[in-house]
Amino acid sequence: MLQQTSWRASPSCGALRNSEPFGAIPRNLSPRVRHRTAILALQGVGEPEADLAHHFDRATLLRFLRARPTVAKSAQMFVAMCAWYREYKPFEQANIQRDALRAGTSAEARVAHAYMPAGFHGLDKRGLPVYYGRYGVYDFAGVAREATFEVLMQAAMSTQLSSMAMNNAVSRARGKEYFTNVIVLDLNDVGVSMLKSAIPVFLKFVKVRVKSARARSRFPSLTPLPSAAQVLDDYYPERMAVAFVVNCPGFFMTLYRWLVAPFLSADTKSKTRIFGKSDDHLAAIGEYVDRDQVCDWLGGGLKGWPYGDGGWVPHDAKEKVGGAAKAA
Repeated sequence: MLQQTSWRASPSCGALRNSEPFGAIPRNLSPRVRHRTAILALQGVGEPEADLAHHFDRATLLRFLRARPTVAKSAQMFVAMCAWYREYKPFEQANIQRDALRAGTSAEARVAHAYMPAGFHGLDKRGLPVYYGRYGVYDFAGVAREATFEVLMQAAMSTQLSSMAMNNAVSRARGKEYFTNVIVLDLNDVGVSMLKSAIPVFLKFVKVRVKSARARSRFPSLTPLPSAAQVLDDYYPERMAVAFVVNCPGFFMTLYRWLVAPFLSADTKSKTRIFGKSDDHLAAIGEYVDRDQVCDWLGGGLKGWPYGDGGWVPHDAKEKVGGAAKAA
């Protein structure tokens, strides 16, 4: 195995963890009450405002508590999320893509749907959905070119919100809060050319500020764009239980150390486990997901993968996935 680290949280969040699997949390944490009070004080209100009230559920408050070392910093993070929520309206953004796909009014949405081989499939040992991504055959640069960054962001919102809804259903049924999901990313068949084309686009997508002269010379086209990384880290924190990156070619670790790891939080890195092609990723994944819930293309028994095979995105992709969009 190329790299293996524990899925557990960084020490700064340790006081809010317990020993139950995957961070199921008991219902007697007093910091939550202090957190709610601090948030309302920062917002200058006595009770949650109507359009934000659903964010004050136990699971969301606990996620933000775990994301920062103090109640005060957690409250500031939460208030910033509320401001973003009102401006971006993530539910509306997610629905735009869903409705466009159903109605056939967006060629861009159809391209993203056809060429993004990733999504929730199967359940982990807690009964929560597992996110699988066939990133070795995912032409990220091509999807961004043909589908636009706006559609990619809408897809990210749709993924987050759908998984949270499924997690909430399990939480209600069991009387415990479950808000993290297992992630499995497969790099089988990835090539240097696909990675090379994806890197500058990926950096734009996550809005990484490239400081080194060498990096700027390699990626001169970097421009400020909406930051998916900021959205996921700051507004949807503590959503990952563990991430398995499997079937990695030898050169991947060099890219990971140089390009990816420096921009990850310590907590995210502690939850990431990387496996080479000859490593036994099934045994590791099996700690969290039963073999019959692991995709068959990873060596498991779960069939019926609904997200396609990815592949290079042609410049006429919009026509290939169904022609011009229907008139709205």
